[in-house]
This record gives sequence, structure tokens and C-alpha cells, in this order.
Amino acid sequence: MATNTQVRIGHCSPDAPAVDVIVDGETVASDVSFKNVSDYMELPAGSHDVKICPAGKPDQPVIEKSLELEADHEFTILAIGTLADIDTLVLNDKNEEKANAGRVRFVHAAPDAPSVDVAFDGAKLFTEMPFGKAGAYASVDAGSYELQVMPAGKKKPVLSVPDVTVEAGKTYTAFAVGQLSDDSLDAIITLDHQPMVAP
Repeated sequence: MATNTQVRIGHCSPDAPAVDVIVDGETVASDVSFKNVSDYMELPAGSHDVKICPAGKPDQPVIEKSLELEADHEFTILAIGTLADIDTLVLNDKNEEKANAGRVRFVHAAPDAPSVDVAFDGAKLFTEMPFGKAGAYASVDAGSYELQVMPAGKKKPVLSVPDVTVEAGKTYTAFAVGQLSDDSLDAIITLDHQPMVAP
């Protein structure tokens, strides 16, 4: 019976400094800067006290949370919002593989952007996504696409990312980060899960 869980940390707060992540008193990720997502790390399943602090300042946490993490799952813990309103967003990355297609989800982590629609090559995958929300994984045929993010109901993208590669049997997350107000909108695209390779 599985007793461990997989966790990764993402820094999506545009005006926050690099951070250290402390779980149950132990530093598990150091100097994580904006727009970076760590590799998955293994933790015992169950309840954990999580602190996110400016790098090198463990006594000055900007976030303190108690999180319940289930066994045999993968989680992404994000720091989102501006520093004045910083918070965590916890995503469950457990999802089903699909052999002939990839799977993609979208996370709206740009704090001053309105709700958005998200398309791949003009085909909408997600609609009316507000800040701080993640869409469910959507099936996408293997291939190369342009990721387009536009204000909900509008056609003109405010963010376009060309050459996004989707491989069959793999799962991805696209995070919209940065701010509209200073023209710093950007995207982070991560590989969430790779198919198991038989020995």
C-alpha cells in the first residue's frame, strides 16, 4: 500500500523575491525564483506544515499552511498573487494517461488579468478561466501548437506561445504568469507526468 506522495513547488508571484520552502521544519526547496517550478519530490502522505519564506530568511514566512496530501498522488503547490496578497494554490496532478493523445491543463496565475479563454491553434480548450483557478486536463492530439490566451469572449490574444509540443501519453500544465499592467505576461509549460517505462 502506497504511503508516499509526490510534490513540486512553483513560484508564480510576480513581485515576490526568490523563496525557500520549508516542510515540517525542513527546507525542501531553496532559492526558487519567479517563473520556476521545481522537480517533484517525495514526501510521506498525510498532514504537513508548509512555510514559504524569502530565500535565506526562514523566520520571515510570507505563507504558512497546513496541507493534507494523499498517498499515491502528485501535487503542485503554487505561490500566487502579488506579495501583498500572496497565497497558495494546491493542484492535484493525478490524471489518467491516454495512449494516443496528450493531456493539457491551464492555470491562471496572472493576478491583474481578467478571466480568460485559452486556445491551441484557435481551438478553445478552456473558457472563462478566472485568476487562481486551474482547468481539468483536456485531451490534445500529439503535435505542435500555438498557445493563445485571450480575455474571455474576445478573439485577440494577449499572450501567444508558439511551438508548444504535445506528445502522446504525456501530461502538461500551462501556467499564465506575470501582469498585464507592466506587459510582463508570460507562460510556463511543465511536463507533469511521463508514462511508465516497463523494465
